[in-house]
Amino acid sequence: MMNVVRQTLSRALLECGSSLDRLGMTLAADYSFYDHLSQHRPIVGLMEEGIPSVASSAKVASTATLIGGIEVAADAIIGHGAIINGPKTFIGEASSIGIGAVLKKGVVLEPNATVAPGALVPENTTVPSGELW
Repeated sequence: MMNVVRQTLSRALLECGSSLDRLGMTLAADYSFYDHLSQHRPIVGLMEEGIPSVASSAKVASTATLIGGIEVAADAIIGHGAIINGPKTFIGEASSIGIGAVLKKGVVLEPNATVAPGALVPENTTVPSGELW
């Protein structure tokens, strides 16, 4: 019985702390680590590398991680477990990034480019329109 009470109280305090953290960031207008969709979708803004910019029509899986100055264009799709590192990384319109893919810094996906599940795209690589990496 005591274990259930302890777990319930721990969860309540954790949620209260998360809510206060989000409220503080909102009041301070500091969205550098703000997660408005899910606690499992990290969008990490780093001071020198910028904050990710995601178009409203882009689809980003709940477990994908966007780090630094990344721009995700309209209708792009980012799969579960994908990791995209900024700065200067651009995901073109209607591009697709597969489950578990990793994009290093400076990658450019031109419109309609595809990165296969589990692929690793090295730094400063350009994936041409219509190509599968």
